[in-house]
Amino acid sequence: MARKSRKQTGMAKTDTVNTTMRLEQKAVSIPTAAYVRLSTENGGRGDVDTVKTQLTLVQEYIEVHPELELRETYIDNGFSGTNFERPAFLSMIEDIRKGKIKCVVVKDLSRFGRNYLETGYFIESVFPFLGVRLIAVTDHFDSSREEDVRGLSVPIKNLVNDLYAKDISRKIWSANQQLKRQGKSCGNCAPYGYIRNKETGRNEIDWNVAHFVQMMYQWALLGCSFSEIGKRLDLLGAPTPRTRAHQLGFSHEPKNVVWQNESVRWILTNRAYIGDTITNKTNQAYFAGEKKKILPESEWIITEGTHEPLIAADDYEAVQELIRKKSELIRKRKAEAIPADEKDLLKRLVYCADCGNSMQYDRLPHERLAVKRTAYYVCQGIGTHCSCRGHSITAEYLKKQVMDVVTGYIRNFCNREEFLKQLVTKNEYPPLKELRKTVDRLKKQEGELTEKKEKLYEDFAVGILDADEYEYIKKNYGEGLGKVKRELAEAKKQLEALNAAWVKYENWARRWEGILSDDVALPFEEDVVRELIEKIKVSANGQVEIVFRFQDEFRGFIED
Repeated sequence: MARKSRKQTGMAKTDTVNTTMRLEQKAVSIPTAAYVRLSTENGGRGDVDTVKTQLTLVQEYIEVHPELELRETYIDNGFSGTNFERPAFLSMIEDIRKGKIKCVVVKDLSRFGRNYLETGYFIESVFPFLGVRLIAVTDHFDSSREEDVRGLSVPIKNLVNDLYAKDISRKIWSANQQLKRQGKSCGNCAPYGYIRNKETGRNEIDWNVAHFVQMMYQWALLGCSFSEIGKRLDLLGAPTPRTRAHQLGFSHEPKNVVWQNESVRWILTNRAYIGDTITNKTNQAYFAGEKKKILPESEWIITEGTHEPLIAADDYEAVQELIRKKSELIRKRKAEAIPADEKDLLKRLVYCADCGNSMQYDRLPHERLAVKRTAYYVCQGIGTHCSCRGHSITAEYLKKQVMDVVTGYIRNFCNREEFLKQLVTKNEYPPLKELRKTVDRLKKQEGELTEKKEKLYEDFAVGILDADEYEYIKKNYGEGLGKVKRELAEAKKQLEALNAAWVKYENWARRWEGILSDDVALPFEEDVVRELIEKIKVSANGQVEIVFRFQDEFRGFIED
């Protein structure tokens, strides 16, 4: 019988040991995510830091570390690292919260984030709390190593990344300001009727829809309103601005498939259609700590003659004059309709009790030469066959009715002397007492259950409880604690609401106490009415119903 080689025997033993180690490592593998980010300022850097090179580097790192098991890849392409509102990053965080991911691998810390404070917060607080490990390959950082987390290198790198992002932001902002001064827009989406040339930054005519813009101006010169122009465009099948932007690949599915008055107004008042470029409508400067903001018209930069016009300058000015005249006429009509001393003092409070529609404030008769016109609230009705259409009530009579009811309502508060004595002597309202007792009882239960749950692990650690017993009791304590917390939150909410109601009650009672006589109603005061009343309902038969804002929460205080 031939002898076995010692070398072969040793190799067999080694193979067996390696196989066993791989099986053990696979059994305890960590579900890992590869996160890749590339912002817009990385463009033009060649293959130094593309999505592909980042992903290859991260995947190779995970492959040579058997304890890591790649479960998911998250890619944010074209998103800045200065904030964490990135779709793929937020999706990754959601999976982390669900327990699907326990380790995140990135190329370097700048790919994770460039905001110094927020990046540090994730590394030092959020990920440790969630039990997540963070690895930055080229920075040689691993949060599982205490010296990496507690060392000075990570804060310094995060600070450098933040300063770099601000430096890039400053350069981009300066470049955009220069483009604006040259009459070039910084965005990709041009005004409706144009297409932005990416190379020159200039607007070029979009012949597919340009004729719709020209028709809009012609209709406006003929006296058509915004709504009429919109209806005509819909009949012609003209795509709306959002629809056209979607067709050109600049937006998601449009919400508005029909023309809106505001879209028509925007096109009819935009100087872009006479060949001018308007920039600096918005501004954003991360380096200065400024978020995106809309700038006033006085700060806009208007550069004339930057592209081919669609509308003649004379026609544009004529349309602007027509729009100004119409706006002035509408303001004048509104001012003439109701003189200053006859304004609607119950505006948005009066409703028809039959159809629920808001009643319109008007003056009858409408003849301008009438010596005296009376103010009414008139029901407009819903539908042509609405039976309550046209029923009305005079404004002066309604105001008197309202103040009669308000006077009685206030008197109910101010006549509760016993209640006020209770407030002074601190004899509490029984429901408040019960709620406070309930809150105290639930707080005590919460503390006891929390203490028991914490001690439970100690019993398990010293062997008093086995694993099954520990999990069973822990589950019961957890469910009980959750129920108590929900009940406590609801009791606190009720207590806060009732306390607030008492404060309002006391303030109002003291406010109106002593100003009312037994026989005289309060004169009409708009501020008082709006503070107390939510709605006034008027029926066709003339009945008036007042809905007070706080009647439900005060009913228990004023009833015997």
